[in-house]
Order: sequence, then C-alpha cells, then structure tokens
Amino acid sequence: ATDGANGFEQLDGARCVDTFVIGGSTYAIVTAATDNGVQIIDVSDPFALAAVGDATDGANGFDVLRSARGVDTFVIGGSTYAIVAGYGDNGVQLLNVSDPHHPVALASATDGQDGFDELYNAHGVATFVVDGKTYALVAARDDDGVQLIDVSDPARPVAVWSVTDGVDGFDELDGARGVVTFAIGAKTYAIVTSAYDSGA
Repeated sequence: ATDGANGFEQLDGARCVDTFVIGGSTYAIVTAATDNGVQIIDVSDPFALAAVGDATDGANGFDVLRSARGVDTFVIGGSTYAIVAGYGDNGVQLLNVSDPHHPVALASATDGQDGFDELYNAHGVATFVVDGKTYALVAARDDDGVQLIDVSDPARPVAVWSVTDGVDGFDELDGARGVVTFAIGAKTYAIVTSAYDSGA
C-alpha cells in the first residue's frame, strides 16, 4: 500500500503500526508523521490490503496528531481504542476505532496541562492493564522521560505519574523513544529505549 493510491491517504512518513481484531476482521492502524494522521487498513486478506478509514490532525475533533509517531490499541468494555503519540503537538490523542471505517476523536492531553509534564515530543506509547484499570506509558524524547496515564475512561485521560532522566535512579531516559510493557508473574514492567544515552 502506498500513500496516494487506492484510497490510502494517510501514509506519507509512515512511522509506527499496531493491529487489532473486530468482528473476525483484522485491521492495522498506521501513524503518518508527514501526513499528520493515521490510516486504518483492513489486512484480513494480507494479499489485498484495503484502506478503510483515516484521521487527520485539525479535522473532525482530532487535535493532537501532528507528526504522529507511536500507536497502541486496547479494548475496554467491548470497544476498541487507540492512543497515538502526537510528537509535533507534544501530547497524545485517544480515538475510538470500534468502527474502523469511522474513527472518532475522544480526548487528548498535552504537555504542561493538567499534571501532564512528560509529553514534550511524545514518541513511543504502550498500554497495559493492572487491577482492572488500563494505563498508557508514553516516552517523551525531548522531556527525557516517561508519562504514565490512566486511560480507563478514554474520554478523560488522567496523568498518574512521570519521571525524568537523572531522577530517582532513572539514568537511561535521555531522548526516550520506544517503550514496551510486559508481565512476569503478577508484576508489570516496562522497557524504554534511550536515543541519547544509547541504552534502555
């Protein structure tokens, strides 16, 4: 699939991708940094990809998709959601993708607002569940840190915690970029890549 062909309108500067399943069909959501948006693709037939929906910064309530980078999807109560790191907007955009043909803007959060203090140049994002609540961990490249967000209500994200490189024993977060979470036993962990510390 190529930007500008066969209905694909949001693939210029494609950066990150995640997949999800709805009604027996498999979809991919791709972030496009140059197009400032996301493209949703039906990949149920991997030999015949189909553009089904998209969203662009500044249209239809989407206000934090500029230079979109990381993306992760999650399910709450039978609905499927996505969270996108809006690098150029210094924040995150939450959207409902339960109807992949018509993604809906729900809420956004930006650096310096309502307790969000580690979202400047938000780059990577990963979601996880602890004690029935859904959280997102965002790596912010030029804040040199990570922001933890409660997204259990995707329409009302809440800042929970954050940390910056050089504080409380965190010494490999300079230029934080990628992030992934995982569980071992009853504990949940995250690993974050550090571009400028050349570590994780």
